[in-house]
Amino acid sequence: MHRRALLAALCGGLVAGTLDIGAAALINSVSPVVVLAFIASGILGKAAYHAGLAGPVLGLGLQWAMSLAIALIYGLGRERLAALKQSWL
Repeated sequence: MHRRALLAALCGGLVAGTLDIGAAALINSVSPVVVLAFIASGILGKAAYHAGLAGPVLGLGLQWAMSLAIALIYGLGRERLAALKQSWL
């Protein structure tokens, strides 16, 4: 991947991950911290809710990692598929 595409994937992944957390919080009428603890509970189980700040921080890291992976996959696909170069949709 080119440097510019890598930067776009990085920025896009972080923005998309952050918006996803916000949307989940709004849809479920809970704090984003609860959403982040829920994400962390995928690894820590119920302990994520009692881990203090470590649970939500882990959740944020996991969410951003997933979003970055998805953005990188799209970026790699865009490099190889002409249809994605013509339209981002």
